[in-house]
Amino acid sequence: MAKLFNKLRDCMWWCRNVLRFRKALWQYRPWDNEYGYYLLHTHLETVEEALTQDKWHVNVVSNLRHIRTCKVLVERILEDAYIFMYYDYTEDKNTLFGFRSERRPLVPNSFEPMYQKKADIQYLHKLLAKHGEGWWT
Repeated sequence: MAKLFNKLRDCMWWCRNVLRFRKALWQYRPWDNEYGYYLLHTHLETVEEALTQDKWHVNVVSNLRHIRTCKVLVERILEDAYIFMYYDYTEDKNTLFGFRSERRPLVPNSFEPMYQKKADIQYLHKLLAKHGEGWWT
């Protein structure tokens, strides 16, 4: 009887997870490297929700801070708007495309957005390696 109950519970969890990750599963493309980050973002939202509701975890405040930091990093990586951190785009009806860009001062070189994205990815992996296992134990 216990085995049947466990199988039924596992089936219900599977259905719940399919419903929760349906948007992420729908957007799966085998050639897209950002899919893993999108799936990670969905998972981090789920873990954050569980830790916020249950409050049984020992270091819930610090873990939530690390999870939220990881979520912000994943959002920045997925948004891929690093170039906009260094350029101001303003609307201008007198130009051909309807906007003009002005370079912000103190930009060291044109490769800075790529370095920032790489730094975000490295910091995300560092946070996951250091604190990720403690979120589920």
